[in-house]
Amino acid sequence: EALVRAAALRLRQLGLSDQAHRLQIYRAWAAAVGPDVAARTEPISFSRGVLVVKASSSAWQCSAR
Repeated sequence: EALVRAAALRLRQLGLSDQAHRLQIYRAWAAAVGPDVAARTEPISFSRGVLVVKASSSAWQCSAR
């Protein structure tokens, strides 16, 4: 956890705040959405405040909206 925070801070210092957010989101995904959803989805990009999530099926895609 400390390593992720340090990496995110350095990314922000370099002007890469989207990458810093992406790193934190990937690290916290399962805790944020729960194990069932995390097993069937994954964050694939984060840019300008928009998170794009990939789902294992169209049913999971609809439920994630």
